[in-house]
Amino acid sequence: MTSYVFRDGAIDYKRLEEMVKVIGKGALVLDLSCRKKDCDGGYFVVTDRWQKFTDFEITEENLIMLSKYCDEYLVHGVDVEGLRVGVMEDLVEKLGMWSPIPVTYAGGARSISDLELVKRLGRGNVDLTVGSALDIFGGDLPYDTVVKWHYANFDVLEDADKVVRMRVIAARAAVAAKNTLDEANRAFRLSLEM
Repeated sequence: MTSYVFRDGAIDYKRLEEMVKVIGKGALVLDLSCRKKDCDGGYFVVTDRWQKFTDFEITEENLIMLSKYCDEYLVHGVDVEGLRVGVMEDLVEKLGMWSPIPVTYAGGARSISDLELVKRLGRGNVDLTVGSALDIFGGDLPYDTVVKWHYANFDVLEDADKVVRMRVIAARAAVAAKNTLDEANRAFRLSLEM
């Protein structure tokens, strides 16, 4: 939820509290789509098709304060959304350091290396959503490769059901086999250059 909560450039706490009463904190995801106000400035939430800046800056204090009302944040890096130019590294890093609740970042992702980057910069606290880069949306990144990466990087196996555990094991084996094949191909190419 964004527009209902952010009105006239500010958070409408009355509306936010109403939403928490109606659907509960555990079911509420706040969309904090943001842009930089200027080159050296911070990130501010934007509304109205990402055209209007609010007074809400993405800071540690603000993320902690808002976490009292919701269970997760969705943060679009608006300046790179849909462009497949890479993620906004500084924003992902800040989200990983500052957010006390789960965050899903969206914007600019184009490759498996972006998934790895978000995992590292976000300190394992930031998820990444991939959109236009996926082959199912006309991009170059195979959907099944992203799903395989997800399962291969799955952390909590003991709480997972049988199907998830099987997918994790299969994905990890597939990734290991691909890495072994890539190494063998590199070694073969090097041998041809001798």
